[in-house]
Amino acid sequence: FYISAQGDDQTGQVDDPDSPYLNYSKLKGQLRPGDMIIFRGGVYHQHIEHKNLFGTADQPIIFMAYPGEDVIFDNCGTGRNSACFSLKGAKHIVFDGLTFDNQSNGGVANGIYLNGTNRYDWGPVVSVIMKNILARNLKSGLRGMHNIHNVLIENVVVHDTQSHNVYFGTAYNELKNTDIKIKDSLFYKAAQKFNGRFCIQHNGLVTGLVLERNICHSNYTGGGFSIVNGSDSARLKTHLKSVAKLKSYGIRLA
Repeated sequence: FYISAQGDDQTGQVDDPDSPYLNYSKLKGQLRPGDMIIFRGGVYHQHIEHKNLFGTADQPIIFMAYPGEDVIFDNCGTGRNSACFSLKGAKHIVFDGLTFDNQSNGGVANGIYLNGTNRYDWGPVVSVIMKNILARNLKSGLRGMHNIHNVLIENVVVHDTQSHNVYFGTAYNELKNTDIKIKDSLFYKAAQKFNGRFCIQHNGLVTGLVLERNICHSNYTGGGFSIVNGSDSARLKTHLKSVAKLKSYGIRLA
């Protein structure tokens, strides 16, 4: 499926880049494993929300920018839990090459918000890849809450956020998160509004957290990486040798 800011929902055609749709809502009920949603260059003011969106390991569902074109999502909502992309329950999803920028709407909301649970009418979030993404002027660039498993964030840039650049967490009455890897990415200028926020924070139980070859700098308050409230088997792949040395680099272990 192709989507364009100049598209037409009445004339949109599958597999035809010259006949794009205008709105994601027009096609979201048609999505099946293996489908690609390809956004043509332009600025989008859409809130894309989906509940229980499932690809498969061999046929993920892919949201991506058309190669060589700049795709920018702006005006991504005003609430603290709103987002440009909001997935409640998802499996085998890929985000590739998108830009999120909410500066025109006060810099609130999130770029991508993943929410998994077993307590409502949606399930866990499993196997999500977010790569080649730019997120700026948001509350948090990338966010995931409760029952999140096997997530890869790679080659992203997140900056100028009101809160954390990237935030994952879970609550005492939710299942812990597992296998979150953040690598080869750049984070800076977090905590513009909320004190004591970080480039990356995981709050609550997590097993298999890997932070590898990332750069974090120039936060207004807070620091680099924060792993708090009952972390389980978290692993930081660095060349640093001691907790004291980690703390001197702005990594908080609590």
